[in-house]
Amino acid sequence: MKTTSNNASHLRVLICTINAGNAEPSVDSIAVLIPYDGCADNVVKETPYPIGFHQREQKMVSKIKPLGRKPGSSFGRFDIIVVGMQEATFKAKSVEKVETKCEELNSSNGLLSDSEKSNKNIVKETIASAHLSYRSSIKSENFMRKGGFTSKAESAGDDTRIVHRLIADRCPSYVFVTDYLHGAIRLMVLVKKKIMRFVDHVTCKSVSTGIGSVLANKGGIVATLSIKKTHITFITAHLEAHEGYNHYLNRNANMASILEGGKDGKYDVSISSHHTFVCGDLNYRLKFPSVFADPELAGHRTKELLKIKNWCALNDMDELHQGLKRNEVLVGFKTLACNFPPTFKVKRENGYEYLSQRTPR
Repeated sequence: MKTTSNNASHLRVLICTINAGNAEPSVDSIAVLIPYDGCADNVVKETPYPIGFHQREQKMVSKIKPLGRKPGSSFGRFDIIVVGMQEATFKAKSVEKVETKCEELNSSNGLLSDSEKSNKNIVKETIASAHLSYRSSIKSENFMRKGGFTSKAESAGDDTRIVHRLIADRCPSYVFVTDYLHGAIRLMVLVKKKIMRFVDHVTCKSVSTGIGSVLANKGGIVATLSIKKTHITFITAHLEAHEGYNHYLNRNANMASILEGGKDGKYDVSISSHHTFVCGDLNYRLKFPSVFADPELAGHRTKELLKIKNWCALNDMDELHQGLKRNEVLVGFKTLACNFPPTFKVKRENGYEYLSQRTPR
């Protein structure tokens, strides 16, 4: 996050980010991601991993009332909820079930023979797969227009309608101001209905940083809005993967391209906005000392640090933390310490069980 304003008034912002792995979200998974109707109490009081700060920031933080509230009082609702998603396109199973049921009824009434049904399914599967691949590789879609969300079949896929509906149902006191898809990256910004009248100048742009700077399997979305003449920008990004120094440099270059491509006028948003937030799957790794150059040793060392919850040591080895400190990426931005286990290559089960062949990060 980067701030270029000393405005003392409070605006409570919740930023949620997830790499969905191209899996269809459910009511339960969205409930884990977003507290019901933006209830801040659930985030501040019930999190198993409280927000941590570096020691040098403790004095400053102690003077700030959490979310602008007195200790012990309710935190109320967040004013803005931002949801950034990566690998967030999927073949909608819930829609498939409805279509399958309809076809079964038609077949039982003699309207479709078995061969006709089979041929129809093959054609439909081929078209759906091709369309999804196209949308996930190069296409950008803005699902907001004057008057609200558009759900026209030609502009919004089944997956988009499902995601939009799940989040809308989870946040009944909010209005979407941005719902944007770029490749397989999504950015949604919701504002509390009570302050919607203060929102104006909403813009949204996207940048591809995949192969040839054309494919949108990697890239970012930049959304800017103004509330009472305060410009706020939200960026969600999916940067280059893999370990190694060259990949680290490419991630930094990806981020620079996203800032450049998201310009609203002469300057990039980190300068033109009063507050800028970045979230997403940034893919920064843990950079170990040379003594742990062997991947097996690095993985073993990481698990040792996790076992004793040595978050400070893990944060010190974080590429993003190091890059910010050396002014190699997102100059002027700050990031909170991560006081929780790495979330990369975790088995899809409760808790933090890591895949044995990969180093957690």
